[in-house]
Amino acid sequence: MTLYQLNWFRFLAACVLGFHFLTGNATAASNTSLVYISASGDNQILLYHLNTETGELTAKGSYPAENGPGPLTLHPDGKHLYAALRSTKSVGTYELNPKDGMLKQLATTPVVNNPVYLAIDHTGKFLLMASYNGDQAATYPINDDLTVNSNAATVIATGKNPHSIMTDPSNKFVYIPNCGSDQVQQYHFDVKKGSLNPLRLAAVSTPEKDGPRHFTFHPTKPWVFVVNEKGSTVTSYEYSPDHGSLKAIDRLPTLPADFTGRNTTADIHVTPDGKFLYASNRGHDSLAGYAIDGATGKLKFLGTTPTEKTPREFEIDPSGDFLIAAGQNSNQLAVYRIDRSSGALKPLKVYPTGKTPMWVLIRPLK
Repeated sequence: MTLYQLNWFRFLAACVLGFHFLTGNATAASNTSLVYISASGDNQILLYHLNTETGELTAKGSYPAENGPGPLTLHPDGKHLYAALRSTKSVGTYELNPKDGMLKQLATTPVVNNPVYLAIDHTGKFLLMASYNGDQAATYPINDDLTVNSNAATVIATGKNPHSIMTDPSNKFVYIPNCGSDQVQQYHFDVKKGSLNPLRLAAVSTPEKDGPRHFTFHPTKPWVFVVNEKGSTVTSYEYSPDHGSLKAIDRLPTLPADFTGRNTTADIHVTPDGKFLYASNRGHDSLAGYAIDGATGKLKFLGTTPTEKTPREFEIDPSGDFLIAAGQNSNQLAVYRIDRSSGALKPLKVYPTGKTPMWVLIRPLK
């Protein structure tokens, strides 16, 4: 072999290896999701990788988050994570490495009160928070470096015990369920100022002692689904894309008819294809499943699936194939495969996690 031939062979080999490396990385990213858990009892945020072909979880790291981390949310850029640090009434900003999901804390920002829920509006310009104990909600500008500005754009008094807050998919309206006053407040959201202005109908009421807590939107239809903590029910609402006001469609239990024990509900999520809805039961320690009527938004109760003790939070992987539930009092994560045709949850495996897992957040590794 001549020197020219040898060098040409080496060049081809390098190209093949480089191609394999690039395609291998692409394959790894395409079948991996990042799973973040706030382990409040350990003052840490935990990172796992979820294999979206097998459902296997692999622990990848832990990051200090002093003062009892709770709710987590992501910036629309996919590169910044925000954590509610409840015991010190503050929010931590973390930079997210898009290659592996590793976190780097950038700042801690004081907020008006103990944050029980965080969300970012769809422009990425404002952080929204609700304070359960403070009976308040607030919005904060996001700085150019993606940290949270400590000067609130607006602070409002809510009803008793607001438990969540989000903008609708159009980013025009904001809803705040009040667990203690049995109402869902409705606001117009000013995307330039970050202000919240009550709609003509400022709130819709729920049955007494139902306790609306968390909510989620259908991915393609103007429907909102609210889980009611004290009543152990789920209510589906239709909302107007023009004026934003909610109108109840139906309300179903989260429990089997023969259950007589104590129970409260916690979290609620809809599958990416919009076909199924799940809510978590604390006491019955299960996940309630529903089929969503694609024409009306009405729900059909599919039954319950046993899960970890006190499933405060859970999340559905963006692939739509897996659900991960955190047992607040078992310190474990349970992974389920979602049957896309029936909505049934197939238990796969249980994993130990940090103390008092308070939140589950999943995003695809890009």
